[in-house]
Amino acid sequence: MKNTDIPTHKYGLSRAYISARRIKMDARYPEIAHRHNFFQVLFVEEGSGCHEIDFEKYKAKAGSFHFVGKGRVHRVDFTGDTKGDVFTFPEVLFSASETEMALLDSLSYFRSGSVPILQPNANELKTLLPILEQIRASLKSESLDVSKFLFFAFLGKLRDVYGKKSSPISGFSEEYFAFRKVLKLVALELNSVEELAGKLKIQVARLNQLCKKESGKTALQLLHEQKVLGAKRMLVYTSKQIKEISIDCGFNDVAYFNRFFKKHTGNSPSQFRAEHKQMS
Repeated sequence: MKNTDIPTHKYGLSRAYISARRIKMDARYPEIAHRHNFFQVLFVEEGSGCHEIDFEKYKAKAGSFHFVGKGRVHRVDFTGDTKGDVFTFPEVLFSASETEMALLDSLSYFRSGSVPILQPNANELKTLLPILEQIRASLKSESLDVSKFLFFAFLGKLRDVYGKKSSPISGFSEEYFAFRKVLKLVALELNSVEELAGKLKIQVARLNQLCKKESGKTALQLLHEQKVLGAKRMLVYTSKQIKEISIDCGFNDVAYFNRFFKKHTGNSPSQFRAEHKQMS
């Protein structure tokens, strides 16, 4: 039975270290879609299956890395023979210096809109796996400081390999990413570009210029996309009534919310919920 809210896995505020475990699947206990207040990197050493992240399904292939940023809703459905690693870590891990925060900000694979999967080639894996093995050993020996800086180097190396794959998201400006970060936080409560520009303390014309240049879309289109994603998450992963979801998405008129959602998805909220339930 669904919860009234999307389950959130939380990292304690006092925990500023890396947590690691091996991938372990059990068909008796299928994973429920959830979100995190932390970051996660999964390495699929061998095996197969599917990883669903915000309604996009990605195949799990041997030698692939999967990146789950804070707030993204995901669910893994790997085969029982899948082997690999799961690393989780909080944002506070990077809080010791501006250099560390700059590293976190540079990790484009965690950004909203990025493709969250990396499939390195054989030569790239040869450079990544020795660092991964060192991280495993240092975490096992509880050498936390060594583990931290090895892990930072590993994240940076993953970023460099990811950048070579020519993902268009990596070419966006830092100003645009700052906008996307704010958009994720406030989209559901806002209904106009003017309100959004006010939150960002910039002119509407400048905001639209930035969005059009970086994404080819207007600020209003991006606002609506984020609202639709929020509505989809609640329709599929919670048991909230459509009227509740309408209000949570900033619509006091449920009929208007229904029209808005159908315009952007081709389905009414109730149809979308029913169809996704049949598919799951």
